[in-house]
Amino acid sequence: MAKKVAIFEERKVSWLELFFDLIFVTAVSSTTHLFVSIDHHPDHTLLYFGEYLLMVTPMFWAWIGQTMFYNRFGEKMNRPEFFMLSQMFFLILMTASFDLEFSDTFYTFIIGYAGIRLITVIQYFIVGRRHAGKFKYVANLLGSEFLIGILISLSSIFFEGDLRFIIMYIGIFLDILLPLTNSKRLKQVPVHFPHLAERFGLFVIITFGETIVAITNILVGHTKEPYTLSYVFLSFTIIAVLWASYFHSFEHIVDQNKKNKRPNLTLWSLLHYCRHHDACSQYPSIIFRAPQ
Repeated sequence: MAKKVAIFEERKVSWLELFFDLIFVTAVSSTTHLFVSIDHHPDHTLLYFGEYLLMVTPMFWAWIGQTMFYNRFGEKMNRPEFFMLSQMFFLILMTASFDLEFSDTFYTFIIGYAGIRLITVIQYFIVGRRHAGKFKYVANLLGSEFLIGILISLSSIFFEGDLRFIIMYIGIFLDILLPLTNSKRLKQVPVHFPHLAERFGLFVIITFGETIVAITNILVGHTKEPYTLSYVFLSFTIIAVLWASYFHSFEHIVDQNKKNKRPNLTLWSLLHYCRHHDACSQYPSIIFRAPQ
């Protein structure tokens, strides 16, 4: 019983984690220009939307992967900033590869993704080497499983056309599936749920903040125009509804955790992916449809 209390003692989000989250949100938000392109080219709607999902999903999964590692083992790492700052460099490479002609920038994109994920795997193996018992076992297990998925995704650079996208996502799918098959073993070193919930919540808040900045920019210089004021008010109302909806469900999940009814972490991560996508998609919609 004493061990359980030690594992779930109060833990605050660090400045490094906040900086890491801010960089990721800024990177993902910068990709939403593709939605504006959809409005300009309605005949390519499905193509551009598909490319957007192809690019954003690996980025979001890369963030989840490092977040889950840091939640379990971050306090056991020396100098974690060395690894996370290195991941930010690869994130810059991924972000610079976001383009309508995704096939032309795919190679740098997948290298950026693999770089972020491989650094996470390296951290797992470092923990496995420095610690014994359940920490060593779980760290090596996750590191090995994630390495398989990453190598499969990285092998997509040797293929052409749509096949390389399929191979990349097969690797990501295995990244998600393999830990699920060992969920009972992973309970030996459970996630610190209050800390994880705070990370996800802050991530979404920063995303909503990006949208509020867009709304504010629209209003600058047009504060006396009724139509612009109405448009901004409506946009803010939409954001407020999304925010209220998210955090209402968020609090419900936290309450379940307090009652020892832990949610499925994979489904919970997918919920945040959808919420984050909702918030990001509002940014280009607001900008493109804003009164001129």
